[in-house]
Amino acid sequence: MTGTQKSRHYLAEHYQSLGRIDLNYRNANLLVRAIYPTSVMKSFATMQVRIVKISTEGALLHGDLLHHLPEQFYLCLGEQEIFITSAKRHLEDDRMAIVFAQPESRAFVQALSLITQPVATLQRLRGAAGPTIEARITARHPA
Repeated sequence: MTGTQKSRHYLAEHYQSLGRIDLNYRNANLLVRAIYPTSVMKSFATMQVRIVKISTEGALLHGDLLHHLPEQFYLCLGEQEIFITSAKRHLEDDRMAIVFAQPESRAFVQALSLITQPVATLQRLRGAAGPTIEARITARHPA
């Protein structure tokens, strides 16, 4: 999964060409929602995916329906509490390498890799997560 595929979405192409690389992947077992726009009435669809490795620059996902994801999408942690803009980097079978639009902090990535209950990232994080994750929760959503 080291090669990159030609991207059709201009933002995904931009994220892939930034030249950043962090191969210091940490093992993870997180269930998150992938959110992506659909062509029907300008709405969004969601898909549950599993993050199995994560770094400050991207992640490795597993899922049966990853081929349905567009070139650019959002990972959602919690109940719409943390959003990470992402783009496809490489898709092979039921595995996908992705790149984040902006680098995440090492402390945030380390905190995510320490979560032992994978379903926790689908539930409300505010008040139940460590301080590094709490600091990353979008302030627009009320407590």
